[in-house]
Amino acid sequence: MQPRPKINRLISMKNNPSESTQKLAAYASLAVAAIALHTDTQAAIQYTDIDPDTLVTGNGSIYDLDLDNNGSADFRFKANANVTSVSYFKDIDIKALGNNQVLAETFPFPTTWGATWPYGADGLSNGQMIKPVGKWGPGSYPTYWGSFSVSIPGTLDLARKHRTFPYGDFSGGHFLGTSDQYIGLQLEVSAQHYFGWIRVDVSANADSLWIKDFAFEDLPNTAIAAGAHTQSPADSVSNLAVADVSDFGDGQDLQISFDKVSDESIISGYRAYIVKSINASGFDLNAAQVVNGANYTTIAKTGNNISQVLPATANDVDGDPITNHSAYKLFIMTVADGIQTTLNALSSPSDEITLLSPFADPVTNINLSDVSEFQDGRDLQVDFDQAQNENTIDEYRIIIVKSADAGTFDLAMANNVGPANYFQVAKTGSPVSTTLDSTSTDKDGDLIIPDTLYQAFVLSIADGSMATLNTLSGPSNAVQLFSYRSADTVTITQVMDIDNHHDGRDLEISFNKAADETTIDEYRAIVVTEAAVPGFFPHTANALPPDRYLAIAKTGNNLTVTLPANAKDSDGDPVVENINYRIFIHSIADGFYAGINSLSGPSPVVKLTNTIAADGVTNITAADISDHQDGRDMEIGFPKAADENTIYRYRLIVVPSADAAAFDLAAADALPVGRYMEIQKTNADIQTTLDSNSTDIHGIPITEQMPYKVFVLSLADGNNATVNTLSGPSNEVTLTSIPSGLKEDNEAVIQIYTANQQLFADIPHRNGEPINLSVYSMNGQLLRQYRFNQDNIRLQPYLSPNNLYIVEVKRGQERTLKKVKF
Repeated sequence: MQPRPKINRLISMKNNPSESTQKLAAYASLAVAAIALHTDTQAAIQYTDIDPDTLVTGNGSIYDLDLDNNGSADFRFKANANVTSVSYFKDIDIKALGNNQVLAETFPFPTTWGATWPYGADGLSNGQMIKPVGKWGPGSYPTYWGSFSVSIPGTLDLARKHRTFPYGDFSGGHFLGTSDQYIGLQLEVSAQHYFGWIRVDVSANADSLWIKDFAFEDLPNTAIAAGAHTQSPADSVSNLAVADVSDFGDGQDLQISFDKVSDESIISGYRAYIVKSINASGFDLNAAQVVNGANYTTIAKTGNNISQVLPATANDVDGDPITNHSAYKLFIMTVADGIQTTLNALSSPSDEITLLSPFADPVTNINLSDVSEFQDGRDLQVDFDQAQNENTIDEYRIIIVKSADAGTFDLAMANNVGPANYFQVAKTGSPVSTTLDSTSTDKDGDLIIPDTLYQAFVLSIADGSMATLNTLSGPSNAVQLFSYRSADTVTITQVMDIDNHHDGRDLEISFNKAADETTIDEYRAIVVTEAAVPGFFPHTANALPPDRYLAIAKTGNNLTVTLPANAKDSDGDPVVENINYRIFIHSIADGFYAGINSLSGPSPVVKLTNTIAADGVTNITAADISDHQDGRDMEIGFPKAADENTIYRYRLIVVPSADAAAFDLAAADALPVGRYMEIQKTNADIQTTLDSNSTDIHGIPITEQMPYKVFVLSLADGNNATVNTLSGPSNEVTLTSIPSGLKEDNEAVIQIYTANQQLFADIPHRNGEPINLSVYSMNGQLLRQYRFNQDNIRLQPYLSPNNLYIVEVKRGQERTLKKVKF
């Protein structure tokens, strides 16, 4: 190989190796621009051109490569040359310093020399990928020369040339006599690995090395192509489309679609970014790469074009939930795999889309107040927060409803209220506070008057363009007009069943304090049965004795209280389970700022329940024991429940096997009388047969040739347990008949039964006549026959267990057949 003309520098270590090393390090420092390793999501290749190329030659000459320019050498190249009159040794090698590594490959060496070099530096061509997978040589690849062993830690040969008398010549190495070959480098910094390359020429005599240029990828664990100066970008997706497909008012309304990139094997996936249209022009790849992971949607590659609906929790890139009436554009980032591609790619934006809802936006936080002493509509003040998007609204309509009717007042009724019976309010872009006029009426056309409990609703009238359907708010608090100022009312926020004491201690009440507590002396929590709510008015609350409410001191804060164990409802009955209650909070006037007590609206219904389940049974067995061709043929057994104190009775339920998998507690509880058999608990294990009129769960009589499974329902006793428990299924049983050639005689006095794989027959008053006993299979085949002279027979016929057989016993003219199971 001819020396390159541009080389004008010779590095020799013969005279002063230390000085030469320092000069080379200084030269490399000048040649490399300032490089900073980083961990951003976008990779960058740091490239350095050694111009002019650097030559390393001579015996012991070195070149220290500072790949990341941090002032410390990362790799060391060394040229060795030892020449005598009868032999020579020439070698170019590279040593990885510290924890760095060099890509290695099996080192070519002639086997006739009787020696091996297992590995040397691997020679790479332009474009070959340098990545974590490979033979990375950190370190001590031993070399062997006959019986002589040499191990140079961290050193890999590029090229060798030997002549040793009398063995002859040897030339080897992946770089011997090559130009523009690359070495794969792995740099470790702070436990992170970075990959790079260096391009070199090596002479055919293995005595000269030219260093040309080098580069590394500054994103950890990211591959780099040999010779690469810049990153390889991923492709962008195409044909973006976005559609409004639902009316949830969140991300579920957005369906996105796009065509996948042509080669998905070099990307890891996609990310969907929803960007407000006003910000879309400034949204680029850099902006996309710093978006928080909660504010984009990750989409896996599937090998197909993508079409999917976003999740309800999807946010835009600003972290705001996706909502109606906001204009958006969609961007898709193609995420590089970090190996074949290292740069992400961002699509062009989609067309603009604005989610629309057919409904006008509702108002919130409606509050009704008694503010004057006119004793008509002028006393009522209505406050509410405007709709979030008033572009959907033409106007608001305030509708006053008697509190007794508020629970059933709905949108259809509101739309039918005539103009004379609602109060029209223009939208203002801000919260509304207004008082009614002297002629104001409720929805029924009745004038607003004292001593009637009212609640207010607000109907949002759709504008006809942004929305086409009106929307009704929830109800306000309840207010009754008085001739002078009332104590402020409160709003109940929550009522809950929190325990299983079976009394008032199970009931927790939360409410917001009055807006002006200076008008209040105390609060009173009153429990009212749902049936009594329509007749419960402020004067009713005022008349209650102290044992029918809970007095609550004001604290300046919202309150949460639990009733005492002896709490009573407004009728004087103890608070108990399984009754529907509503709660009222009575604001007691302080007598100075306010003279009239004020009653809140009713809470939602709350019912105290006890959810302790009855003890269940297990190991249910069902057997065919007779030939009545009805339920009497089926014997059912099971061990009693571990705790029968929780049980009132058991119910035996026969289910066709085809229905057993879907049979559950709800289905068992719903069975009508006649479709189960109820039996008493006995404090002992149960063994019983069904009745002749027993049916399955469909009301069909128990019959032969139908596979059944049996369930046992433990009925809760109502005190120690309140919820029934259903067992698992028994074994499958199918009732079968004795063949027509054998007829069972149920009138005979001979008793036949089995126990512990043995057969017993009791024959009273034998009178000296012999007894003949025969055992048949269920298809009538005779299996065993015996003859006895004793009255009581006990034998072990050695038949297959858990199978049905027919046993015939004859004594003179008496004959008995019995279907038995061993």
